[in-house]
Amino acid sequence: MSDRDRVIHDIERCIGNVLRECSDCSKYEVGVYMPTCMEHLLADARELLEAQPKWISVKDRLPPDGKAVIGYTPVDGCMFVGFYKTYKYSWQDTAVGYWYILTARGSTKQITKRVTQWIPLPDPPERADMK
Repeated sequence: MSDRDRVIHDIERCIGNVLRECSDCSKYEVGVYMPTCMEHLLADARELLEAQPKWISVKDRLPPDGKAVIGYTPVDGCMFVGFYKTYKYSWQDTAVGYWYILTARGSTKQITKRVTQWIPLPDPPERADMK
């Protein structure tokens, strides 16, 4: 069970537990008063929320060159998996950058819409059969 699933499970048990039997809770300790357990669970929930990646404005920072991320175009509310790539041409003084979408067939296509935010891709899920 992931940390997120464990916290949700424990909070749901505490909220729905009229008899206050907390022995299934991961925060359960003999002799510990229930509100103390709830304080620990809420702290865990806050920590999980703060650990969630946040959308990053392209005005603040661009993703590493060529690294796959999730981008957002506000003109149509579209999210896409793609990357940003900068080029420095010999006839230009400054580098220019372009956003590309990764297609289902593994090819790329330049995005012509304005991209305003991006977020790193999440880690892939852990698979028990791969361990």
